[in-house]
Amino acid sequence: MSEWISKELSQIAKITKGQQLNKTCLFSHGDYYVLNGGVEPSGYYDKWNTEANTISISEGGNSCGYVNYNSERFWSGGHCYSLSKINDISTECLFHILKYRQSDIMALRVGSGLPNIQRKALSSFELFFPLDAHEQDEITRVLSKIDTVICKTKAIIDKYKALKEGLMQDFLANGIDENGVIRSPKTHEYKDSPLGKIPVEWDCIQLGEMTKIITKLAGFEYSKYFNSYNDGGEIVVIRGTNITHNELTLDDVKYIPRATSNFLSRSKLNKNDIVFAYVGTIGPVWLVDTNDSYHLGPNTARIVLKESIDVKYIYQYFKSFRIKQEITEQMSVGAQPSLSMQKIRKFRILLPKDPIEQKKIAERLDSIEKVIMQERETLNKLLSLKKGLMQDLLTHQVSVEPLLERSVENE
Repeated sequence: MSEWISKELSQIAKITKGQQLNKTCLFSHGDYYVLNGGVEPSGYYDKWNTEANTISISEGGNSCGYVNYNSERFWSGGHCYSLSKINDISTECLFHILKYRQSDIMALRVGSGLPNIQRKALSSFELFFPLDAHEQDEITRVLSKIDTVICKTKAIIDKYKALKEGLMQDFLANGIDENGVIRSPKTHEYKDSPLGKIPVEWDCIQLGEMTKIITKLAGFEYSKYFNSYNDGGEIVVIRGTNITHNELTLDDVKYIPRATSNFLSRSKLNKNDIVFAYVGTIGPVWLVDTNDSYHLGPNTARIVLKESIDVKYIYQYFKSFRIKQEITEQMSVGAQPSLSMQKIRKFRILLPKDPIEQKKIAERLDSIEKVIMQERETLNKLLSLKKGLMQDLLTHQVSVEPLLERSVENE
């Protein structure tokens, strides 16, 4: 393994702060994007001030310290640092090392109102890297290769999400006729409804009309009955924070004993109950997939449907643009955005009268969603693999060649 050295960033590259542009100068589209303190461009401009293949580091704002590699010319704004005249290390390898150390760079921020990273602090930031150009190139090759796979996986996810969004727009406005074809006002009969024209085979009804119960308690604060949640237990308490991107996330889990869950039967969750977050972050939903495992927690509501309603159709409907519109109209905005049970009951739902049509729509949307979930699992594995590779490669713990053979070449 070759020699590795430590140097301050200012000894490796020239750190230049960009030039601020007035917001009125920015366009929604243009030849060159404008980078400031955020992760995404602030807008576009018809001129550039920074060459392509340049590393940038956000200087100010909530994302200050974010490291980006710019393969195109761009305009570096007043809250953006760019690196030039790089020596002793390739630009690409330096980017990967800085990206690996991004959280440490972000920790340099000062200020509370609008945090920023001072040039002096960034200049003295110390980096550890190999002197051998071949080893730098190999590190870059390994990490760039897995980055390429990650980007392709993200693109696949975006493609299927766009496909599902388009189909959802069609299915929840027109439905599917008896021949499995999406209806159209040109070929099928429609009628007026509070949400516009809908097929005559559909109804527009309020959510409260199709539910046995939306729990009045609508969220169970265990500490109200007992002193605290348990660190362990048989039953997981589902809180609003446990539903992210309409999936269950159990990084921060609270439990209650099974006996307590049975005692508070109204908040006990059963298979095919829909859990809806209605306080704080409003809108995430999750479909309970098993019995005797979960209990309703704070900031969540339990929706139990009549047997004549296909639960997976309503579950998909709750993830649609139509429910987002209902939330916007009904939401109470204050210190913490929220919805009352009365307002949730008033959600307007477009519903095919035929349960078979409800099921067909749900199955088609669910099939696309399964592909998206599979690709997300692949993405998470790739991100985990990259994290391990960066740990090994960029701390001089493992040589490049065996890692390349063992991991990336097998992807």
